[in-house]
Amino acid sequence: MKRFVYINDDSCRYSYCDNRISNTKYTLWNFLPKNLWEQFRRFMNQYFLLIACLQLWSRITPVSPATTWGPLIIIFIVSASKEAWDDYNRYLSDKKANERKIWLVKDGVRIQIKAQEVHVGDLVWLHENDEIPCDLVLIGTSDRQGICYVETAALDGETDLKTRTIPPISANLSVEQLGKVKGVIECPNPDNDIRRFDANMRLFLPIIDNEKSPLTINNTLLQSCYLRYTEWACGVAVYTGNETKSGISRGAAEPKFTAADQWYLMYPMEVEGPWYDFLIIPLRFELLCSIMIPISIKVCLQFESLLTLPVFVVLFGFGLQLLSQNLAVAKVSISKI
Repeated sequence: MKRFVYINDDSCRYSYCDNRISNTKYTLWNFLPKNLWEQFRRFMNQYFLLIACLQLWSRITPVSPATTWGPLIIIFIVSASKEAWDDYNRYLSDKKANERKIWLVKDGVRIQIKAQEVHVGDLVWLHENDEIPCDLVLIGTSDRQGICYVETAALDGETDLKTRTIPPISANLSVEQLGKVKGVIECPNPDNDIRRFDANMRLFLPIIDNEKSPLTINNTLLQSCYLRYTEWACGVAVYTGNETKSGISRGAAEPKFTAADQWYLMYPMEVEGPWYDFLIIPLRFELLCSIMIPISIKVCLQFESLLTLPVFVVLFGFGLQLLSQNLAVAKVSISKI
């Protein structure tokens, strides 16, 4: 599938999404149900919820349900509060990026707008050290050779500066012509491949007509990169908002599961044969029930027997000694009589 980006054309400006970035997971309306769903995806929470529900049955529970419901509710509140705080920080970060001021070129006039107000087809004017607000096709720079330098560390982790060049079709455009340029860019639908961009561009009269120029990734400026060692650069927005290559790569924030939450995955429950229900399940149940009579009881009894025997021998010997002494005293008394 292809998308057609009409350069500096207000009639097609709203055909695609704007440049608003959103990395939040929740809204005020879906926070409670969505957060509860994520928490109950954890096996340990499911287990303790089952125990808490069983304790509501007064005929089988030996303890008060509050002993489980209280800690469980506290755990849920703490987890939900942490998720809400993290999501609020993401909202603040998005707001800062969306409200950042950038320069746009409209009918040869540069105007300053918020980054979230950029649309596909707009001409974005960048200055040195500016962060690139969306994915652009480079059509002009301050360099006579038509090159500029970008820092892509935030995108691919590489600290070396990359060189980007303007396509040959716009090599001879003046600054005045850049502000009034019209044309169309035929490019693929958004994807997350930061090393490939196969497209072509055609400019309309009075500048040039009926001549297509191929575009590659070397003709693009991608979102989250920075313009370096170049006084200015001008580009056409082709992907905006969460449809940029960086936005697609980020994706939605997923809940994190610890090893303790996933320990049960070590014991798959799928059926592995006709003997599974008659052998594996009973033996596994036997192992689970073994904790009711722990092996520590056997250890304690063994130590008790080991400690009791010497004490018994000592006491028995002491008793025999007392008995022999008493018998000796009795014999002496009888002989005197």
